[in-house]
Amino acid sequence: MPISAGQAGGRDGATGAGAARGAGAAGGGGSAPSSAGPKRRGPGIGDRVLAAMAAVGLAVALVAAGFGACAAPVTTAVLAGAVSAGERSPYPADELAELAQATRAYTVEGREGLSAPREALAERVAEAARRAADAGSPTADEWSARAREALDADAGAIETMEALARLSDRYALDADALSHLDDCNRLIDR
Repeated sequence: MPISAGQAGGRDGATGAGAARGAGAAGGGGSAPSSAGPKRRGPGIGDRVLAAMAAVGLAVALVAAGFGACAAPVTTAVLAGAVSAGERSPYPADELAELAQATRAYTVEGREGLSAPREALAERVAEAARRAADAGSPTADEWSARAREALDADAGAIETMEALARLSDRYALDADALSHLDDCNRLIDR
């Protein structure tokens, strides 16, 4: 069967001009179709800026969520119960958990000035220390004679806490620890 002129340009019956365009589009030469446009080389500056802003936003959100989870009272209670020193501590586990909550409140909750919150924390520490050092307490043997003297002295709560801290950081928060907690509170309040 003879081939007609319309079939000579391609199998689908395209003519010479159509065949040339089709061949160009298939990579066989000719010009590219006019609707193809320029090739894209990668993300533009706008895309990069948006990606950077999204990454920073995600990082801030993750840090905030992590801090919120760590600063929650329930987290403090769980961690205090899980990591307490137990038999090596001068405080029973329940006292340690209460002191952890008091320390978290001192650090995380908003406050004006230092004297009232520090006094409240010192009162909690001094009360817990007196209960823990009491002869009937399971941790009474962990308290030294000098620590008992500091507890029996006629001093205010802050002075008692400071005296215990000078003996050992096992008994109370020392000045460096309180200063660190104060710094953390200033950062949180901003």
